Amino acid sequence: MSRNKIIIIALACLIIAGGVIYSGLLNSNEITYTTLANSSIGTVEVGISGNANASKCIAIITGIHPRETLSIEPEIQAAKEYGNDDVKIINYKVTVTQNPQDYDKGRANGESLVHDYVNPSIMESDVDAVIIDEASMMDLLLMGALCDAMKPGTRLILVGDADQLPSVGPGAVLKEIINSGVVPVVRLDHVFRQSAGS
Repeated sequence: MSRNKIIIIALACLIIAGGVIYSGLLNSNEITYTTLANSSIGTVEVGISGNANASKCIAIITGIHPRETLSIEPEIQAAKEYGNDDVKIINYKVTVTQNPQDYDKGRANGESLVHDYVNPSIMESDVDAVIIDEASMMDLLLMGALCDAMKPGTRLILVGDADQLPSVGPGAVLKEIINSGVVPVVRLDHVFRQSAGS
């Protein structure tokens, strides 16, 4: 066999092996979800990723607002990086099916799903931290119910834009928490979701 054929065969084997390894890495980041609830207004699915035997456990609640989907994967990735391979991540994926494009009704339905299904599940879990995406949309009733569901010592991390429209229900919870000056606040000053010209 000539030297060129041996080199081509070796390169083909390396490319195939690299593809198999890369595919395995992609699949290791995938989360398998099970249905926690399925109601007339939507579903709540639960997926666990990270290290199942970890000493830290973080719950992430995503999809409360049915039109906000861009931040779900980055939040899961940030939680994994925070845990340095020593974190179990429980993602509660809320999917509103009734009136998802109606701003007020869709958000109210997302909050109802969290209140009815996610909060009781968190109450039974061993989470060390709960991360809420789009927290500007939480009203006083949902925030109160969530805080009641959390065990003492559980960290609450609110992610959102206080300058967005407030919740459909009573209270601008995120804005008032930020304005209180009682809790640490981190402000991002760079927009990552849009191009510079938009």
